Amino acid sequence: MSDTFSIPLSGLQSALMRQDVAANNIANVVTPGFQAQRADQVDVAGGGSRISATTTLRTPGGIDVTGNPFDLAVNGEGFFAVRSADGGTAFTRAGQFRIDSGGNLVTSDGSAVLPGVRIPPGATGAQVTAGGQVNAILADGTSQAAGQIQLAQFPNPGGLTRRGGNLLTANPASGAADVGAPAQGGFGGIVSGALEGSNVDLVGEMVGLLETSALFKANLKVVKAKDETLGALLDLKG
Repeated sequence: MSDTFSIPLSGLQSALMRQDVAANNIANVVTPGFQAQRADQVDVAGGGSRISATTTLRTPGGIDVTGNPFDLAVNGEGFFAVRSADGGTAFTRAGQFRIDSGGNLVTSDGSAVLPGVRIPPGATGAQVTAGGQVNAILADGTSQAAGQIQLAQFPNPGGLTRRGGNLLTANPASGAADVGAPAQGGFGGIVSGALEGSNVDLVGEMVGLLETSALFKANLKVVKAKDETLGALLDLKG
């Protein structure tokens, strides 16, 4: 019986996993810095299919100008490092930052950007250079160094573990972080007053979702047909 149903059931399972990946991509089509995923499907010896891996698409999203000096985009390779909720370090391409009540540069949900950047009280503005140097503009028009943004790179960035809130964490598959200054040594430069958009191809995802839905329905029909045939045979035997 297992041989009778294993092939279409494997197709159903693969289709469901592909639908989940596509649905998550579509849900994040406007999420800054989001990198889409692709479910890689392979054929199984003897018939059927399975999802062999979920691959992160590393193509950069477009850079959208916002005018907010603390909206930062990475033009090239690298991830921002932030303090995660458990006290560890997480990484993200989403540079939608703000200044908290203590003057610290934080993510939209309040996680500190690492290493720390602090704008002094009374500052009237700030500038962030392509190299990540943050300068606070004081009331008298002079500038004061407020911190240095650094970026992280990984031997295999596609292996980073996805967490909630568009955050990633390192693991043995990604390799350890190599941290350095933006616009140097292969690191991308910082674009201030802009955000990297999601790299989700909405049209492609919608087309893929429709194709996957059709495959799911086709495999479901096969399962139902086999179930009805088996039921009829058992009735005859009884």
